[in-house]
Amino acid sequence: MSNEDKKAKAALVQVFAVDKEGKIEVGEDGSQKKLAEAYAFFGKLENVDYGNYGDFNNGDGYMQLVTVDGKSLTWHTEFVESFGISGAKWNELVFHSGVKIEAGRFVEWAQDSCNDGVPCIVRVSGMAKVPEISAEDTIKLSDLSDAQKHEIKINGKPLFGNGDVQSDGTVMLRDDLSSMIDEMWSRHIGNRLVKMGFDPSGYSVHVEDRPSADSMTRNVEIKASGKVLENVLTALGCSDPSKVRTQHSEGTVDGDRMENTVHFVRLVITDRLTD
Repeated sequence: MSNEDKKAKAALVQVFAVDKEGKIEVGEDGSQKKLAEAYAFFGKLENVDYGNYGDFNNGDGYMQLVTVDGKSLTWHTEFVESFGISGAKWNELVFHSGVKIEAGRFVEWAQDSCNDGVPCIVRVSGMAKVPEISAEDTIKLSDLSDAQKHEIKINGKPLFGNGDVQSDGTVMLRDDLSSMIDEMWSRHIGNRLVKMGFDPSGYSVHVEDRPSADSMTRNVEIKASGKVLENVLTALGCSDPSKVRTQHSEGTVDGDRMENTVHFVRLVITDRLTD
């Protein structure tokens, strides 16, 4: 096993109270009295994807990772201040020019004062892997907007996922909602083409679904060859397809002849006209 393989991926950090003799204080039940306990991680978290979380984090909100055993999980540099740990000792024994502590081993030291001003003993135990993270408990101990939670994924699942409902009743629907709309319109056009006796294939539809407050408006882009395009426009209810302006055309060239030409038209389908 190489030295890199031996290096800890995370560490359990425990701060113990000390008795008058400077030893770890033991309670009536025989257990060591802990002042604080949490995990530190050193490398990349493989099961956490922050996505574009930073784009929604303009000084508001924060995320506190929590493991399934209820302990917080924090980037190693944040422990010195939050736990009152000696920065010099931490860097010397735990993390300085690379992870020094090995998995399965521990280091500990005594301090005259921790965050609460009392003497303590700090113990850092190296771990071969990062403990499993609880998404539910992470949400409880964090202060995140729904937009931030949607960006952050733990074990591949966003903290605010598709189908989740906000307090005001707004629903987060599937990421591919636009393609679902395209499929529905294609199916609608295809059914009409069949009823009219036309071939229901040979075209594609893309819909920008942006209804306004006072009318139902859809921007529709249709790609098809000449005759098929005419049939599609007729199926949509257009009374004179020849007047619909072609946005652009493309195809293959054989000398000065154009072959396999398809045309793109862009429609605004609305139930109310505006000046």
